[in-house]
Amino acid sequence: MKKTFLLSLSLISCLSLANAEDNGFFVSVGYQIGQATQIAKNTGELQKLNDSYKDLQNNLFQLQELNRAVADGSDQNKIQSAITSLQAFSNNNFTGTTYSPAYQGVNLALRMAIMAWTIFLGNGNLGWKMQSTYKQTGQEINQLAKQIIEGFNKITTLNTDNRPANQDIKGETLAEVREVKNANHSTLTTTPQGLLTLAKQMMDKFASMDIYVVGDGKRYTGQTQNTLIKQNPVLLKTQAALKNAQSLINATYNLNTTQNNLQQKQSGEGANTSEFNQKFQQAAKEQQQVLSLAQSIVDDYKAMPQGAQDAFKDCTKILNTKQDITGSEKFSICANPAESATATQASINYYGNQPNSNLQLANDVINLANNKTALKNTFASTQSLGARLDLNPNSKLALQNIVYSTNNPNAPTIDRVDYHINPIQQSNLTNALAAMSANPFRNIGVIKSQGNSGVMNGIGVQLGYKQFFGATKRMGARYYGFFDYNHTYIKSDFFNSASNVLTYGVGSDFLYNFINDKEMKKNRLSFGGFAGIALAGTSWLNSDKAVLLNTPEFNASNTPYKASVSASNFQFLFNFGLRMNLADNSKKNEHAIQHGIELGIKIPTINTSYYSFLGAKLEYRRLYSVYLNYVFAY
Repeated sequence: MKKTFLLSLSLISCLSLANAEDNGFFVSVGYQIGQATQIAKNTGELQKLNDSYKDLQNNLFQLQELNRAVADGSDQNKIQSAITSLQAFSNNNFTGTTYSPAYQGVNLALRMAIMAWTIFLGNGNLGWKMQSTYKQTGQEINQLAKQIIEGFNKITTLNTDNRPANQDIKGETLAEVREVKNANHSTLTTTPQGLLTLAKQMMDKFASMDIYVVGDGKRYTGQTQNTLIKQNPVLLKTQAALKNAQSLINATYNLNTTQNNLQQKQSGEGANTSEFNQKFQQAAKEQQQVLSLAQSIVDDYKAMPQGAQDAFKDCTKILNTKQDITGSEKFSICANPAESATATQASINYYGNQPNSNLQLANDVINLANNKTALKNTFASTQSLGARLDLNPNSKLALQNIVYSTNNPNAPTIDRVDYHINPIQQSNLTNALAAMSANPFRNIGVIKSQGNSGVMNGIGVQLGYKQFFGATKRMGARYYGFFDYNHTYIKSDFFNSASNVLTYGVGSDFLYNFINDKEMKKNRLSFGGFAGIALAGTSWLNSDKAVLLNTPEFNASNTPYKASVSASNFQFLFNFGLRMNLADNSKKNEHAIQHGIELGIKIPTINTSYYSFLGAKLEYRRLYSVYLNYVFAY
C-alpha cells in the first residue's frame, strides 16, 4: 500500500511538470498605436522682462536722438551750411532750368496739356467727330492751344522779368498773365503762370462737352471702351497736373521770399532770434513742398494708362495721319511728356536727402530749449529703469550704469553736463532683446497649462528570458530589453511638431496563465495575463529641434539667456496585457518551439522637459501605446 501511494505521487508530479509552459528565451515584434501630448506652460515672466528691456531700449534711443538734436541745434556751422543750401536751392529753382524742379514740373504739365490737345482735337479732329453744337468750342480750344504752343517755345526760367532772384516782387499776383505783342500785333503769353492758366482753360473747355472719345483717340488714351471726354483719364490727370503746377509756382515764389527774409534775419541784431528760427523752419518746409509738388506732377503723368503713355512717347503714328504739319504745329504733335517726366524726376533726385536734413535741423533749432529739458528728464528716467532692472532676479545683465554723465568745461555754464550711453551694455541689451522678442512664448501670453495631442504609430521589439515556478507552474516572470519606435504629429496654436519618438530600456513582467499548457491536437495552449514595469530612456527627435537649438529667438546661445533644450530623459513605464502561447506538441527534447500573441498596453509616466526658458516650458509625453506582438520562444 505504501509503495502504491508513493508511485501515485511520483506520477502526479511528472504530469504537473509536463503540463507547464516551457522556460526559455523569447523575441517579440509588433505594431503599436497610441497617443502623444505636447504640454505648453508660460508664466509670463519672459514677456514682463522683455517689455522692461524694450522700455529701456526705447529710452536709450530717445536719449541718443535728443543728444543729437541738442548738438545739431547748437551747431552754428551746420546751421550756416543749411541756410546756404536753401539759398542755392531757391536760386536754382527760381532762375534755373536743369536743376529746377519747379521749371521741369511746369514744363511737364504744359507738355501733357499740349499732347492731350493733339490727341483729342489738334491732329485733324482725331478720336471723335465734332458735333455742330461744339464747333465754336473746338475753335476756341484750337486758338488756346496755338497761344500755349507759341508761348511755350519762349519760356526759359520762372524769373521771366529778368529780375535778380533776390529782388522782391511787387505789384503782381502769382496768377497774373503777362502779355506781349508779337510781330503780328497778336497777344502772346510767355509766363509760366499765364500758360498754365491758358492750359487750364483749354482742359475745362474739353470737359464742358458731352462728347465721347472713340476710334484712334480711344486707342491713344489707353482705353478699351468709348468714354465721355470729361471722364477720360488723360484729361483728368492733365487737369490734376496743371493744378499741381500752379501750386508749384506759388510755392517757388514763397520760398524765394522766405529765403530773402532769412538772410536779413541771420545778420545784425536779428541773428539767431526766435523770428530767424521760425523763418528757417518755414524755408525748410517750403523746400519740401516744392519737391513734393514736382513729384506729384510726375506721379500724375505716370498714373495715366500705359497706352496713353506709349502714345505720348511715340508721335509718329499720330504724325502720319496729317500731312500739313510744320513749325509749332509739329511741336504740338511731338511734345513728348515722357522725356519731360524723366527730366523732372532727375531734378528732384538731384537734391537727395538735403530737404529732410534741412527740415530736421530747423526743427532742432526751434525746439532747442525743449530738447535740453527733455534730455535731462530722459537721462534720469533711464538711470532709474536700469537700476530697477538690476534688482530683477530674471535679469542677467548689468544695467545700473548703462547711462552716465560727464562735465564739459568748454560748454556754457548751463550746458556743461554731457550724457553718455555705455556701448557694451547697450549691445548686451540689444542681444538679449533679439534672444527674447521673437520667441513664440513672448507673444502668446500667460498659459497655465495647454495640452495638444496627436496619434502615434510605430513598432516595438523585445528580447528576453521567461521562466515559471511553483508547483503548478502557472506563475512566472520574464526579463527583457526592448526598443520602441513611434511617429507622431502634434498641431498647436503656436508650435507644430513632427516627432520620431524612441523608447529603449529594460523591463520585467509577472506572468500568470489561466490556461496552462492545455493539450490540443498538435499543440499545447497556454493563455494568461501579464503586468510589469520598465526602466527606460525616451528621445524625442523633433523636426523642430534644430530650430530650438540653433535660432536666436529660441535659444540665445551667445547671450546670458540660453534656453534649456533637452530631447532625452529617463522614463518609467507600466506594462500589462494578455498573452497566448502555443508550444509544438512533437518536441523530442527539453524545449519546444513556441509561437505566441500578446495584446498589451504601455503607459509612460514621465514628461520630457523639451524646452525651458524664463518660465516658458514645452514638454512632451507618450501617453500610452496599445500593441499587438508576435512572440517566438524556445
